Amino acid sequence: KTDGEGDVTLTIEGENTVKSGEYHAGVEKKNDGNLTITTDGSSQGSLSAEGGFVGSGIGGAWSSVSNITIEGDVQLKATGGDNAAGIGSAADSCSNITIRGNAKVEATGGIGSGSGAKNASDIIIEGNAEVIASGQGSGAGIGTGTTGDATNITIRGNAKVEASATDMGAGIGGGRYDGKNITIEGNAKVSAKGHLWAAGIGGGANGVGENIKIRGNAQVSAIGGRSSNSFGAGIGGPQNGFRSKNFTVAENAIVRVQGGPDGQGFGFGGSNAEE
Repeated sequence: KTDGEGDVTLTIEGENTVKSGEYHAGVEKKNDGNLTITTDGSSQGSLSAEGGFVGSGIGGAWSSVSNITIEGDVQLKATGGDNAAGIGSAADSCSNITIRGNAKVEATGGIGSGSGAKNASDIIIEGNAEVIASGQGSGAGIGTGTTGDATNITIRGNAKVEASATDMGAGIGGGRYDGKNITIEGNAKVSAKGHLWAAGIGGGANGVGENIKIRGNAQVSAIGGRSSNSFGAGIGGPQNGFRSKNFTVAENAIVRVQGGPDGQGFGFGGSNAEE
């Protein structure tokens, strides 16, 4: 557990494993400043962090959490307990999570707020980072849980990202509700898969997708929910997400979209979405 009013840097050397008890994160952030997880620059280091019941792998449990940076050559496996994110929060909101450098991250429970948590905002993946993020419960792969919205998610640089959800979550965006202000740019390569009624990128089962920009040399594959009776768009929102709008594909970006049964590539899982 990290404490204090200032910044904390956790330098990883060799192979390391941490696991917490219930209601605690594997690496629990309690300091007020930034928590940076990195290596010493001369070698790789690995960390496997597992939270207990309602505890994230790295981040928080019952309280909100913000300002987490993962960088350097660290190899990180973060596993959230029941209802918790791999990196982020479990039962409250989270903000300002950055993954960059040559970091390689696998987050089971997703990156953002856990499936029973609130809003998630300001998540950045950049540099040469490689990320695999899988949500649990109704949480998005990258984004929020069941009771809040996801805003300001940016993937850029040479980052490579695979994001998937279960239940009613988007691959990138909302767990059940809105996913807004999502930008993929630079040379980023992204694969995002929603589940049930949710979009691949955008809104969860009861939300909308809005202000989604893909540009530069980015390469994106977005697949909406494809279970029986599902209606998720590849990019946008579910069947009831009629307000899904403002999608931009620009410059040299390559985008492949696929909606679930009866779902559109762009828009919502029906017809007549605003684009």
